[in-house]
Amino acid sequence: MKVKPKSILIGVLVVFIVYAIIVDPTSAADYVRAIFFFFADAVNSVFTFFDALLNR
Repeated sequence: MKVKPKSILIGVLVVFIVYAIIVDPTSAADYVRAIFFFFADAVNSVFTFFDALLNR
């Protein structure tokens, strides 16, 4: 059975995330919060763009 490189990469990423959470949970929470705010700001910007586009 051949192992796909994508599955190896996903496995390594999951192990790294679990390791980062165990070693420094406060920093991991800060990263999650920053990623959440990044996506929330991006969605808000898209909504603002379409709102301005439709109100013209």
